[in-house]
Amino acid sequence: MDRLFLRSMRARWRGEVVGVRVLDDERVLLLYDADPRWAAEQGMRGDQYSGWELEVPFVELTDVTFREIDSAWSDTGRVPPLGVRAVYRGHEYGARWDQGSGVVTLHLGMGDPVPASGETLGRRGRDGRVVRVPVRFVSRVFTRSASAVWQGEDVWMEVLDRRHVRVRMFHESRQVSYRQMAGDADSGYVLDVEFLEIRSHQIHEHDHHVTMKEPR
Repeated sequence: MDRLFLRSMRARWRGEVVGVRVLDDERVLLLYDADPRWAAEQGMRGDQYSGWELEVPFVELTDVTFREIDSAWSDTGRVPPLGVRAVYRGHEYGARWDQGSGVVTLHLGMGDPVPASGETLGRRGRDGRVVRVPVRFVSRVFTRSASAVWQGEDVWMEVLDRRHVRVRMFHESRQVSYRQMAGDADSGYVLDVEFLEIRSHQIHEHDHHVTMKEPR
């Protein structure tokens, strides 16, 4: 495979910029997500959350443009697991840990080795995939996050599944109103997008100071 990319089509219709999806040789589907009043005046179907759409003849479009976004990956499989992580006996697990606590809770994936029974505390989860171990057996606790470039904006990225990610930005931009991103400046503006829209991403790891306090 020489190239992997996402191609989109935009045009101007009745003075507004719209997304375009080709239906056949003569008709297209307009995709619009900006002004609710203008959408209603044009008889478009939809709402402010999912956007509006309308089928029109292709000849009504002007200023047709195409945009291509290259990606180095087809899915999120190469993005390492994000969130709080712990290294136990040389293996990395999803984890939960309260600062100063003497216990780390490990969340085992399907392929993760199960800690030795002599090193676990209390009852295991019903499916055996959640275990608690003394912090002295854990060599590292850290948080892994991912920043990315999306639509020319610097954002934080969360993985949703193999094809989709959630982007989060903490500043106002034209994308906030244009793409109707949910949230605010405190919690961040978020939007779920295809991973192909991510131009590049970078992994960050922040270590937590693990105390050696024994569990009660």
